Amino acid sequence: MSRKQNKQQITVSLDSAQFKILLNTIKNLIKVIAATQIKLDKETEYNAKFLKVFNLTDQEIANLLGVDRTTVTKALKSKQKKNQVSK
Repeated sequence: MSRKQNKQQITVSLDSAQFKILLNTIKNLIKVIAATQIKLDKETEYNAKFLKVFNLTDQEIANLLGVDRTTVTKALKSKQKKNQVSK
């Protein structure tokens, strides 16, 4: 039993600069949402792989996890090696 949903359509005109700002804001919002999903009881590798899905850089991931970038890079590479071995 579904509810009826009121839908509204909005049309907006943006110039190129405004559009870039909007895209950047959306990307930052995605990063914030991803950061709230970090599981503190999981390993760095797990969280790094999860955050990489959201196109965060290794440095951004390191900052969120409280580790250095090298640790994140190694964690992500260890995942790649496991995938290559299993193929």
